[in-house]
Amino acid sequence: MPPLPNVQLSYGPMLIGVFFNMILYGVFIGQALTYYKSYHQDGARMRYFVLYLFVLETLNTGFDMAMMYQPLILEYGQKPNYFPVVFITEPMIVVLVSTPIQMFFAWRIWSITKMVLVPVIICIFSVAALAGGLWTAGSIGIIKQFSHKPELHDPALLWFLASCVADVLITVSLVMTLSHRKTGFVATDSVIDKIIRSTIQTGFVTAVFSILDVICFMVFPYYAVNFVWDLALSKLYSNALLSTLNARAHLNAISAPRPSGPPEYTAHNLVFEDMALVTGGTRDIGTLASKFDEAATATEPEMESAAASADLGLPRGLSSGDSGDADITETPRMMLYSGGSSTTCGRTS
Repeated sequence: MPPLPNVQLSYGPMLIGVFFNMILYGVFIGQALTYYKSYHQDGARMRYFVLYLFVLETLNTGFDMAMMYQPLILEYGQKPNYFPVVFITEPMIVVLVSTPIQMFFAWRIWSITKMVLVPVIICIFSVAALAGGLWTAGSIGIIKQFSHKPELHDPALLWFLASCVADVLITVSLVMTLSHRKTGFVATDSVIDKIIRSTIQTGFVTAVFSILDVICFMVFPYYAVNFVWDLALSKLYSNALLSTLNARAHLNAISAPRPSGPPEYTAHNLVFEDMALVTGGTRDIGTLASKFDEAATATEPEMESAAASADLGLPRGLSSGDSGDADITETPRMMLYSGGSSTTCGRTS
């Protein structure tokens, strides 16, 4: 007969995991407030997506507190035989948060590279993780007892491993893609380096927590040690997304064009030229980088002439001479992250 779990190795790790979860919930609230205050121009779909995450994360935090209140207060002094009743909600909410976020990053990779294979593979693993998480939740409702925890191995490993593979693919794909976008110009490469660092920091953390979750789950099959990492996963995914969205203001500032130059001459356009040149036609990164370098030293008349001759994507209906009067409300990078905003370079398509 398997050993009976003790309090330290069952509810102890769960309590630590809940502490992490609640700390990250505070960070998430701050990030969400920053997002809604700073990015009114984002499309409705992205704003509702952030609201969806807020609702799920709030429910998750409440469920986690109830999950620990039951065994530590209501059932104080009793043997820890059973999982808390609301523990079934944990894998459900984690995958309901992580799956759409992983698909968002898959779309982001497709937007940058226009390649289909890698985003499709990421989506497949993400859907597999969703299935594994829902399967795990159903299994928890069936087995109920800590002593039967090894029976969760198959669904939980499908969930953890698929999610981990998706996270690693997202991080590696973005880093490799952005590294290839370097042009040799300081302004452009500085923006790219900042995006790469942010991608590694956010994607690496979720991947590490998933890996530690799997390792502890396999090494301690009858104990809850893996819940130290597991209970914080949903908050890590939500904060990774909001960190990416909220980084745009800083990236706009460091890649802003000269006041006398047209908005197309920004370092960030060189990073995401596939999106930046929707209204232009030039997609050659070397050509655009060359034009950016010329703009850095050109006089205003020369800039206007270069923009007109190179067709670098001035808003339709405007000549290069009108560029100074254009209502520039959103940089092309906004299109990449906004999740539905159709305003680009002052023109609504």
